[in-house]
Amino acid sequence: MCRVNKRKDNAVSAPFETRELRAALKEFFKLPHRDPVTGKASPIGWYKWGVYIFYDYDGEPIYVGQTNEKVSGRIGRHLTNQRTDAVAMSVLDPFEVFEIEVYPLPQYQKVGK
Repeated sequence: MCRVNKRKDNAVSAPFETRELRAALKEFFKLPHRDPVTGKASPIGWYKWGVYIFYDYDGEPIYVGQTNEKVSGRIGRHLTNQRTDAVAMSVLDPFEVFEIEVYPLPQYQKVGK
């Protein structure tokens, strides 16, 4: 038996596209966003509250979501298909997403769910 993406621990690694997507998301979530109230910059993915929009290859919005947990976690689950609810799995195909807009809401950072 021959495996192309075999890791040293005998587990098969994720496909190239998945690895690239995860790496790009990791870098995206590190980008700074300046809080308009305090002037302090924090990584986009760090914010607890936010709104995000996914666009397709034609520039059309295909999904608008919100989060009150963490921007990086919520978007990451959407785009790596790690969500389990059937509705979400049928609503959004991660391979249709070309661009993401994120609007962190720093003014709600200390508000609970």
